[in-house]
Amino acid sequence: GGDTVRSDKVMINVALLGEVEKKYLVTRGGAKPGDWIFVTGTLGRSLATGKHLNFTPRLKEARFLVKNFKPSAMIDVSDGLAGDLNHVLKASRVGARLWEDAVPLTKGATLAQALTDGEDFELLFTLKESDAMRLLKWSRHSFHSVGIPTEHKRASGQNKRRGWFFYPIGEIIADTREQIHAGSYTHF
Repeated sequence: GGDTVRSDKVMINVALLGEVEKKYLVTRGGAKPGDWIFVTGTLGRSLATGKHLNFTPRLKEARFLVKNFKPSAMIDVSDGLAGDLNHVLKASRVGARLWEDAVPLTKGATLAQALTDGEDFELLFTLKESDAMRLLKWSRHSFHSVGIPTEHKRASGQNKRRGWFFYPIGEIIADTREQIHAGSYTHF
């Protein structure tokens, strides 16, 4: 990570490399106008709660998504929602609108903390509207609703067997001027 690039102390960096089959590859650069923006869990206060030291990588959720829904873009939330969403927006050359009241907050967290704290290690992904609707429809079977769809098409689902949450939190738009204007975690 960026925190090991420059330091006054001796740092040890460990990197893991892997391969993915091309049909399962999802990059930051595929979001399109009209896509819905989702996250897999709550955001904010990671450092205060110790979540950054005790988390489960969202590998099973990622595999489930790519096999069943093929997200158009995906990234882990390690630099805060604002920073990582902006990585997707820049790579995809699109903008976004977040539904602020739909962002799932860790208990005691503020929206500002969810946007900027970092180290949440949840997945941020985008789905075309038909796949977003399928994910929410799927929720009527193996998920249960924890929200009510509104004029902003907000809803969320939980897979009862696995305990996975998927929260729609916004939409991708064509206007690249609509970036998320908030800081994010920076290492320096």
